[in-house]
Amino acid sequence: MEYGEVPQFLVNILHGLIPPHEGENGLYSWRVAMSSTVMVLIVAIAGHLAFASGWMPGFEKEGFVTRSDFSQLTDITLTKSILELKKEQCSQPPGSKARSTYAELVATYVKKYRELTGKDFEIPDCDSV
Repeated sequence: MEYGEVPQFLVNILHGLIPPHEGENGLYSWRVAMSSTVMVLIVAIAGHLAFASGWMPGFEKEGFVTRSDFSQLTDITLTKSILELKKEQCSQPPGSKARSTYAELVATYVKKYRELTGKDFEIPDCDSV
């Protein structure tokens, strides 16, 4: 196959999407194939949504990610981010612009942590970071 040439299987797929011109028999077969394809896609999408939402009976899992899983991941991520920012803040010289910028970032993340979890975050001292 040369560069720019369309593979034959793609040509066949595209020809299958166009209704045939050869009589009523070919048109009927095409309509049956297209309607069957649409119905299979609808059932597959509905099944996927039912599984992802936790509505499918027989599965113990409640879908892909529950709200509690998401909040736990957010809690862990924010905690890690706050501690890393605090560590960077403590590594800067006292009174520097960078140190005050890191302090503002830590305060912003602590506020977001409080909003998402409803708990206060105890910020460690520079000695314990």
